Amino acid sequence: MPPKQRPLLIGLSAGGDKIELAEQGLGLEHIEELMVRLAMRLLQLEFRLAFGGNLVDEEAPLTEHLINAALNWQSSRPIPSKQDSRGETVEVNNPSTWPLLNYSAWPHSLKTDPQRQARLVGVCEFQAVRPKDTSEAELARFSTDLDNDPAARRRNADALTEMRVQSTEACDLRIVWGGRIRKSKGWLPGILEEVYLTLQKKKPVLILGGFGGCAGKLAKYLRTPPCDKPNDKPNEKPVDDWPNELSLDASADNLRDSLLTEAERAYLHSRFDACKTAIREYRANLHRANPTTLDRKPSGRAKLVEDSKDPVTRHRRIHGLRVSTILDALLIENPRDAIRKAVEAAVDLR
Repeated sequence: MPPKQRPLLIGLSAGGDKIELAEQGLGLEHIEELMVRLAMRLLQLEFRLAFGGNLVDEEAPLTEHLINAALNWQSSRPIPSKQDSRGETVEVNNPSTWPLLNYSAWPHSLKTDPQRQARLVGVCEFQAVRPKDTSEAELARFSTDLDNDPAARRRNADALTEMRVQSTEACDLRIVWGGRIRKSKGWLPGILEEVYLTLQKKKPVLILGGFGGCAGKLAKYLRTPPCDKPNDKPNEKPVDDWPNELSLDASADNLRDSLLTEAERAYLHSRFDACKTAIREYRANLHRANPTTLDRKPSGRAKLVEDSKDPVTRHRRIHGLRVSTILDALLIENPRDAIRKAVEAAVDLR
C-alpha cells in the first residue's frame, strides 16, 4: 500500500471593516459567508484549513461557524475505520490530520476554554501564539487589558506578527480576500502582512480581489502594469504608485507606538519597505509572465482573455500557481466564481 499523502494545509484569511467594505456594497456578513462556503468545499475535497480567530469573540463568531462546518463534514464522511480513496483518515492522536488548525494570538488565546478544546480533539487543533522571544512566565506579569493598556496592545501586535509567521511556515497555500485596512491591531494591516510573509517564503498566495478591503487594494495594484523609469530622465526615480491606504499609518496607534524606541521604529519602517519591495517584485513577475490581457466587456464584468499567440505561457507558474489562475482571482467579484477559482488553485497544487 502506498504511503499516506499529507493533506495540504490551506490558510484562509478574510475579515474587514464595515465602512471600508461598504465601498464595494458589501458587509462583513458577505465576507464571512464566503469563508464558510469555501471552507465547506475545501473540506469535502480533503484539504486541511488554517485560520486565525477566537472562540470567545461573540461579535465575530466565525470560528464557531468553521468548527460547525468541520463537524458537519465529519458527520457526512464514512465511518472512521474506513479510509477514503486517497488513503487518508482523521487520526485522533495526529493533529496534522485534523481538518482545522486555529491560531489565536495573545492575550485572546488565554480566554479559550481548555474543556472546549478537549471536546474538539480530532476536529480542530488550537495553536496559542505569544510574542516572539517572550516566555509564558514573562507574559503572566503583564496586563492583558487591550482597551486601556498601550503596552498590552504592543505585545498583542507582536503576537499577531508571530502568528502570521507561524501560519505562513505551516501553510501550503494562502487564500485572502477582504481584510481591514485602517486601525488593524498589528503593525501592518493583517492581510498585507500575510501576503508579504507568504511571498517572502516563495509560497503560493491567491488574492480574491473583488471583495474590497485590503485584498481589493492589493489586487488593484497588482493588476496595474509597473511604472518604469522614464528613458529621457535617467536620474529620475520611478513613480511610486503604491496604494497610499496601505501603510504603517493605517495601523498606527499613537499610545502604543509611543512606547517604541527609535531603533524599533526604524525596524518597522525597513520591514514595511521590504514588504512593498516583495509585492512590487511579485507584480513585475506577474506582468512579465502574463499570458493574458485585461478586457472589460460592455456588461461591466471584467475577465481575462488568453493570448492565443503563445499558448505555452498559459502554463507558466509563480510559486507553484498558474499565472492565469492568479490573475483571474484578482478580478473575481462573484462568490461562486471565487470558490471555483480557489478550489482550482488548491487542487492544482496537489
